[in-house]
Amino acid sequence: MNYIGIDPGRNGAIAVLRPDGYWGVIDMPGTNREIYEALRRMVMVGSTVVLEEQYHRGLSDRMNGKNLTTFLCHYGGLQMALAALNAEPHMVKPQMWQGALLGPLVKGETKDAAREYAIRVIPKLKIKKSQADAVCLAIYAKQLAKLQGAQ
Repeated sequence: MNYIGIDPGRNGAIAVLRPDGYWGVIDMPGTNREIYEALRRMVMVGSTVVLEEQYHRGLSDRMNGKNLTTFLCHYGGLQMALAALNAEPHMVKPQMWQGALLGPLVKGETKDAAREYAIRVIPKLKIKKSQADAVCLAIYAKQLAKLQGAQ
């Protein structure tokens, strides 16, 4: 069983933790085909997948129409790739996983806190700031699987 964390969006990432302790993280692929191929290599039967939940509200304040459309199509592509792989993701709000792993934070400090946490938990893993949330989501996926009684 693999634990997979997905931080959606063009600047997001996908992280995987295998039971043998292997960690991997990649920048978010650019096309739906590339997303599917990356997830096909990571998802196996029994995997726990956590996808950071996104809402249209608030996104439209930060993105112009073209960027918002691109983001939402990309987000749908992630969900479709997971469905094609028979992987039902746990949709998790940022506040939920951040609260569980990072504790209370001030807005604007989450990326740095996530990277520091990921490096502390997996010191050998070299990650960029843009990949930190995905790594934390994979760690959260492992904790979630343990709470639900999986291995």
